[in-house]
Amino acid sequence: ATHPFSRLGAVLRIASVMGEAGDRDLPALTTLLETQPELVAHLHLDLDWLGAHLSPYDTLVQGVDQLLH
Repeated sequence: ATHPFSRLGAVLRIASVMGEAGDRDLPALTTLLETQPELVAHLHLDLDWLGAHLSPYDTLVQGVDQLLH
């Protein structure tokens, strides 16, 4: 049986993979492509465009430590 595809679930999975890559100082887009190639293909993601427009990981998580401690 086929399972319905959840775009929200896909976005959350992408964010999770890219966040974990950032935490480990790994290249986010390379990690995404290596670990989720089917998802990248299914969503027709343009990784070149995304790479050009993605904010640096450090900028995205700036201030999080202050919120957690």
